[in-house]
Amino acid sequence: MMQSVVIIGFALVLTIGAPAEAARNYCEATVAERLDRLNVEPSDISGISYVPRRSGGRDHKRVVGILAWVSLQSCRGSVVIDMTRHCQVRQVYGRGECDLGGAIDTWR
Repeated sequence: MMQSVVIIGFALVLTIGAPAEAARNYCEATVAERLDRLNVEPSDISGISYVPRRSGGRDHKRVVGILAWVSLQSCRGSVVIDMTRHCQVRQVYGRGECDLGGAIDTWR
């Protein structure tokens, strides 16, 4: 029950107010865990930007997912963690030269 309240509260925060900040706070642990699984050293991370993905409906207000764009010092480009609006990882891919030594596919 408590988890449902938290999820509903998060959904409200994402549709009202500052969604990027809410996404960062809510999904930070998921992103950190995934980067750890990919053996990304915290000292290699130069920044993380969270971008809510919105529905294609008329109002474009409903958040349907969250993208975490991770900038690394070791490569030009980003590692992108594509998540549901509840921070479940859908896929991880690299942009530019960031393929983590072949651990992830890249989109150029």
